[in-house]
Amino acid sequence: MLHDSLNLMQEKYLRLVLAEGHAFEERFGKVARRFFERLPMLFGLFRRVSFDLSLPAHERRLAAAALVYLAESDDFLRESAAVGVSSYIDDVWVAFEVFRRLRDAVGDDAIARHIRSPGEFDDLAALAENSDTMREHVPSKVLEQLLAFIDG
Repeated sequence: MLHDSLNLMQEKYLRLVLAEGHAFEERFGKVARRFFERLPMLFGLFRRVSFDLSLPAHERRLAAAALVYLAESDDFLRESAAVGVSSYIDDVWVAFEVFRRLRDAVGDDAIARHIRSPGEFDDLAALAENSDTMREHVPSKVLEQLLAFIDG
């Protein structure tokens, strides 16, 4: 049951980035679109990391928290048709901040094995090095809430 729900959520993100990538780029820029397009991949990564018992419990819980945040449409920056693609900027920031923290905590090798190809991991890692560029787009009150959420 949970497996099917997570599959549906990952498919939702795939459809979303295909349908709304252009609008996201218009709102936040070309670089931001590259971040946005990686949400489905990071969703899958967090899903796999959450269940990797070879990783420390804290990092598994961090990945699970990111997974829940991405799956929840009623989060700190609620997703709605009225707000449009702007409501996904918090998801992008959370995804890349958690990815960066996981890499710092357990190293690239432990995380890279959860990505289907080395090229995809390298792309994610390069984007994560510049993830602060996404931070400026997140409303400050929402950013405070996000930091409190992932800092636990």
